[in-house]
Amino acid sequence: MHPNKETQEALDEADKKIINMIKVSDMAQQELKYDKDFEKNCIILNQFSSEPVERATVRKYFTLLEHYNDSIKHGRAKNKI
Repeated sequence: MHPNKETQEALDEADKKIINMIKVSDMAQQELKYDKDFEKNCIILNQFSSEPVERATVRKYFTLLEHYNDSIKHGRAKNKI
């Protein structure tokens, strides 16, 4: 049985209130920052890889990261990650 329009609107409003009461923990905020940083790094590191960095192994990801940072030291790249 599906709720009628008024009931659905009331449920939606209650859901919004509950969602607004939930505080994102510091750990969740840090995880979001790591996700954003990872995406940014992948975009930059794709220039050093023949395959998408998002699919790389952890070892390859950090090897590319190290290679990129080394290239900054020698003036071949612009911004350090």
